[in-house]
Amino acid sequence: MDELPWVMLALRATHKDDLDATPAELLYGENLRLPGFPPSSVDAARLDNATVGFASQLRDQVAKLQPKQPATHAGGIKETNSYIPTALKNATHVYVRLDRVRRPLERPYEGPIPVVKLSPSTVTISRRGCQDTIAL
Repeated sequence: MDELPWVMLALRATHKDDLDATPAELLYGENLRLPGFPPSSVDAARLDNATVGFASQLRDQVAKLQPKQPATHAGGIKETNSYIPTALKNATHVYVRLDRVRRPLERPYEGPIPVVKLSPSTVTISRRGCQDTIAL
């Protein structure tokens, strides 16, 4: 969690080529004033030590950052089973949902339609004289 402020500052202050500006410039109308050197009255040796310490601490924090693997939600390695009612295994007829813009008072389902073949993920039906396979 110590890196989060640095990451957020970098995201706000980084120039985006497609926007031709930084996010901070779009939000505030000007670039951020990033932390810089203290006033010139500070002893040069102390300034060098502070700068070196800050740089090494920053380098260590950035080195600890590890990218995370993106989540795969569909079509990934692990497939999830969807719920299929057990009564569907013995069904002789099914209703098919009409996936289109319907006219007013038009039914959302077509059917009952006779089932020709049933597999674990598809149903083959006989509709208008031809066979259609529908995914469950």
